[in-house]
Amino acid sequence: MTLKSSPDHRFRGLLAATLTPFNPDGRVDLGPIPAYADRLVDQGIVGLYINGSTGEGPSLTAAERRQLTEAWIAAINGRIPVMVHIGHTSIEESRAFAEHAHAVGADILSACAPFYFPVASEERLLASVQAMTTTVPERPFYYYHIPRLTGVRLDMATLLRAVAAEGPASFAGIKFSDFALHDFIECQHVCGGQFEMLWGVDEMSLAALATGAQAFIGSTYNLAAPLYQQLATAFEAGDLALARTLQLRSVELVRVLNRHGGFHASLKHLLAERGLPLGPARLPLPELRPSSAAALSAEAAALPWYEDAVGPAL
Repeated sequence: MTLKSSPDHRFRGLLAATLTPFNPDGRVDLGPIPAYADRLVDQGIVGLYINGSTGEGPSLTAAERRQLTEAWIAAINGRIPVMVHIGHTSIEESRAFAEHAHAVGADILSACAPFYFPVASEERLLASVQAMTTTVPERPFYYYHIPRLTGVRLDMATLLRAVAAEGPASFAGIKFSDFALHDFIECQHVCGGQFEMLWGVDEMSLAALATGAQAFIGSTYNLAAPLYQQLATAFEAGDLALARTLQLRSVELVRVLNRHGGFHASLKHLLAERGLPLGPARLPLPELRPSSAAALSAEAAALPWYEDAVGPAL
């Protein structure tokens, strides 16, 4: 399935922000990716977001990012769209990543803002996006808004109005990983809803559903896609009591993941227990010490709803 740049395209459902597998010595390990891809497709994931924050993209070398892009596209083999994060502190590197992703068959491109020198205005951000995408106008592009990591805290509705006036034509929407629901809902209505808004804060999915969100990109969908699918079903059925209960479970899961030595390492540990070993996290992220791993396993298993939320093991 190859997506063209089109304002008519809309996702509906969960897109998984994938983790990067590493060997114990810290090298990228492409071996688990085919089984990993199968698990995500089997659990009803409708698209992938690779080499982003969950995938430790800023900690990867350029060669590793290209290898992962090729491996994921081969493993998915057209079953669902693959969105490749091309963001970098260097716009020239972003352009090179875009060209490579396009050449090897990526469906969609995405990038956060350059995150070292300040991006001080929506005008400068738009200029950066235009520079990243100009060589690959054939692929839809989604801006990745995650100000708590990039430090770029600009108004997304203002950015979208500027895009509508000045382009680029390939700009399809925003991966919105911020807590500002007022900005998110306004963005959904800019220019008659021209741009697609993908919600990116797992533990606030119910709030996003209430604003009209249709598609979600997240980390915990790697582990607990059934939980979020049940949440959306409950919301659509008007069962808000059940939807609130399911969202609380998501909050509890995220708290457990953050409590034991770092989110990435903890998520990888719980996936390894489901038969998907993905190795450690890479520096500067924290490692999961053996005592913390045991406590994490016990705490997750003690959640009475955990087995139903995470689905079958591989």
